[in-house]
Amino acid sequence: MGNNCSQCGKSPAIYQIAGHPLCLDCAYKAEQINNMKLTQCMRDINWLMGQMESSVGMPGICGPRYDIPKPPPVLNSGDMTFNNINIQKSTIGAVNTGNIGQIDVSLSNIKNGGNEELASILKEFTEALLRSVELSDSLKNEILEHLSFLAGQATLPELGRKKSVIQTLLSTIERIVSNVPALIEIFERLKGMFGSL
Repeated sequence: MGNNCSQCGKSPAIYQIAGHPLCLDCAYKAEQINNMKLTQCMRDINWLMGQMESSVGMPGICGPRYDIPKPPPVLNSGDMTFNNINIQKSTIGAVNTGNIGQIDVSLSNIKNGGNEELASILKEFTEALLRSVELSDSLKNEILEHLSFLAGQATLPELGRKKSVIQTLLSTIERIVSNVPALIEIFERLKGMFGSL
């Protein structure tokens, strides 16, 4: 296309989205954001269908639900820096960086929404979780998946939040980290922030 990317200004633009020339990296990020929005819409539709079935007392009448895609695991051997979360290769292990990326995007949205304190505690807990040697990679991945959902919920208006799901996920995380002193102290603050949303 001959121009530099309209977002980063560094790389040559090879894509165009909504009239904006973008480099490969910025176009990929824009596509990730669109996919996250689509996934949230699928979750919302599934929830609404469940609510309709519940209100008439006839489960299953709305038909099949959307199969929510999980972010693909991406393993990286080097240090990674997202917009908000810093990860060193010595601490990352085999965790799903797709979930970390979703948390990172939500952190930016939470900050932009004016809740800097929640964003700060969520970042602190995520980085402490990744550094933890007490938890297995599978438990870390489970918590990251829950955190990804919770962070997404924090970006929604109050009426759009699934409060019962939020409480269930917070209880699950609390149970997993209850014997890890470095995590439980931060998590208690994080839980309090979600409780005040």
